[in-house]
Amino acid sequence: MADPNLPPVNVTNEVGDLQARARELVYLYVQNRLSENIKFTRDQVLFVWFSKTLQNWKALLITTLPDQMYYELTYDGDRKQTYIDAYQKIDNVCVYDTLEQTGFEIKEF
Repeated sequence: MADPNLPPVNVTNEVGDLQARARELVYLYVQNRLSENIKFTRDQVLFVWFSKTLQNWKALLITTLPDQMYYELTYDGDRKQTYIDAYQKIDNVCVYDTLEQTGFEIKEF
């Protein structure tokens, strides 16, 4: 479902324009959900990863806010729609190649 607070953005199919669109959409998405006393600028939206294939693209972005959120944007070029998924980091675990170092046990399924 489209968010009425996110205006459509007309851009070319150039990677730089697509990345600018992704950054702007995350900025607007976050800005619309923050309380008014939190200062937030477009410069606080950072790219983690971006990929474009044919008419579609996907981007992973974060912000410098302390909420540990990250955002996955998926553009469907056939439908001309961008989907925003928002996730919160819950854990960061190092898994070694040898399980003995990690302390994990593999259980049979």
